Amino acid sequence: MDISINYPWGSHEGHQSCGWDFGRAPIGWGYPRQSGATSSGLGGWWRAHLQDDLVRFDEIGLKAVRFAILFNGLTYGVNSDAPRPRQVGEWIEWDFTPPQLSDEFIEDFRDLVRRFGTFNGTGTPRILLMPVIVGFDLVASSITPANKSALPPFSDFYDNGAPNIPPTHYVASRRARALQTDSNRELFLRYVVERLLSEFVAGGPLEAYRTSIHSWDLCGEPDLVAAQPRVAANPVHPITFADMVAYLDRGIRLVQRYGFRATVGFQRVAGLLLWQSYLPAHLLQFHYYGEESLPCVLPGWPALIGEVATQRSGLFDQEFRRRFHRGPTEPIELADRLEWLEWKGYREVFLWSAFHAHGIFEDNSTRWTAHEQQEALLFIRQRHRRLGLSNDRCAAPPSGPRPVIA
Repeated sequence: MDISINYPWGSHEGHQSCGWDFGRAPIGWGYPRQSGATSSGLGGWWRAHLQDDLVRFDEIGLKAVRFAILFNGLTYGVNSDAPRPRQVGEWIEWDFTPPQLSDEFIEDFRDLVRRFGTFNGTGTPRILLMPVIVGFDLVASSITPANKSALPPFSDFYDNGAPNIPPTHYVASRRARALQTDSNRELFLRYVVERLLSEFVAGGPLEAYRTSIHSWDLCGEPDLVAAQPRVAANPVHPITFADMVAYLDRGIRLVQRYGFRATVGFQRVAGLLLWQSYLPAHLLQFHYYGEESLPCVLPGWPALIGEVATQRSGLFDQEFRRRFHRGPTEPIELADRLEWLEWKGYREVFLWSAFHAHGIFEDNSTRWTAHEQQEALLFIRQRHRRLGLSNDRCAAPPSGPRPVIA
């Protein structure tokens, strides 16, 4: 089983650049851009640590890095292009017309890809990049209470500006309209998805780095924000099932047309099983934080877990706890979690996540200290198998719809 890792956004000494890793960052925020880049000034915090982290990931033996691109869209549409409120009764529905990606955004994306390509050199790539084009955060809060004070800080604000530079208006999330209606969806696919893919065509700026791309994730956890089939959009699920399916369908086909693998990071196994019958064949992916039973994988059935907790005290598969007589809150080491996932038949697992290595508080899912790094290294080098599962066999999953795999 391959082990990979999430690098969801830049972080440094307690600061995070979620939503502004690419594009024009608010004045005074972030880390200096690479000297000689077209865009100057400060940008996402990932520049502070990525190079050293790639070296460490390579030492451990990690295969790929899953990296959020737009995330909540903070820098995608600012000032007059930012989402605009429209009151409908006691609710605000946010309008948004997809703009083109800024020159700064494209330059920052190129910088990211080139760092992976340069690290990999001219031989077989050592660490691949999985760009996550959007996450559920992009469309979250697209239907909000009319009382603006109910919104979190730094979700709708102006930066401080600078001499000869007026303040910039930023709005986070609230971009469901980007994926709604045929016209908006086509603009988003053209201005964002295809614009990034076109960087890798013959003669394009990133042509030499195609082999550094693992796959393209069209959306992280769409099942978290999309309504159930035939249910209207609402404040909790601000985009319809049909609109999200339409975006994912076109996006998957577009990624594959450019010669890459496409994937979608569903929040749960149940979401994957519901959605897969509506979508073209693609690299199936779901996220696992222990809230549901973890199915076994049939032989020859590729399986990817795009996020899995690294925290010892987090939730985990109840079948594991029963089999090894672990209490409901008893800590489970990362190495044992990995061995169990391997025994279940999974081919690749992305740990959540690396950003906590840089001064971010721990939570119920994440712990990436020297201890977890060493456990991952020993597992990858086949030195850490202690559950006695090698001669056992994971039972076949229950009968039901089998996903179509590309």
